[in-house]
Amino acid sequence: MYKMHLIVTALFMLTSNVLYSTVTAGPAESVESIGFRYGNYRRHDYVGGYIDVAQHLYRGNQQYFFLAEIAAGRISQSRGDSYDHIGLELGLQYRVLPSTTVAITGSHDWHLGSPDYHISGANFRFTQSMAPHNAPVVPFVRANASMQFIDPVRESPARQDRRYRLLVLEALGGAEIRMREDFSWVFEGGRSQSKAINNEGPDLANGWIARIAMRYDWF
Repeated sequence: MYKMHLIVTALFMLTSNVLYSTVTAGPAESVESIGFRYGNYRRHDYVGGYIDVAQHLYRGNQQYFFLAEIAAGRISQSRGDSYDHIGLELGLQYRVLPSTTVAITGSHDWHLGSPDYHISGANFRFTQSMAPHNAPVVPFVRANASMQFIDPVRESPARQDRRYRLLVLEALGGAEIRMREDFSWVFEGGRSQSKAINNEGPDLANGWIARIAMRYDWF
């Protein structure tokens, strides 16, 4: 628990430095989110928090954003020990239309236990909003695709120590509820499905996922 306390403390100390938008960004110079995730998977549950940001690559451009996220949480297995989690993600977002964005990122996740294991990923996201970004309520849908490169241990949810690749697909729906011009709540939930590509590894990411975030626009 002491290790987990240090992780959460470090996560919130980085609030002012780390960024990425949970949903389609408006005309702000940067968008910062602080949120919580929950995942209910076949072999484990995940609970954690994250800080993310979308920052313009250069001033005056409304299409290209640099993305960054840091996350921390805890995996609780249905059979076996729990693991602390630290994750880092970096990438780019492109606004195709005012209500449509796509993003490509790379990620690495450290799972700290006895012993540790690691997951690297290449990720793609598509987000479609159903209303203008400054509307009081903005429904949206999101599709995520990720190729994960898993380096597990037998004590992990994979129950093996052979490396393998996992394709993960997520379909989500949600809404951004704007409380004032520069602050809103974002709620989303959906389904996650996964398929091992090689080595007959387990499909770790089959389950349900939910996220809640506080989103800030910095003008």
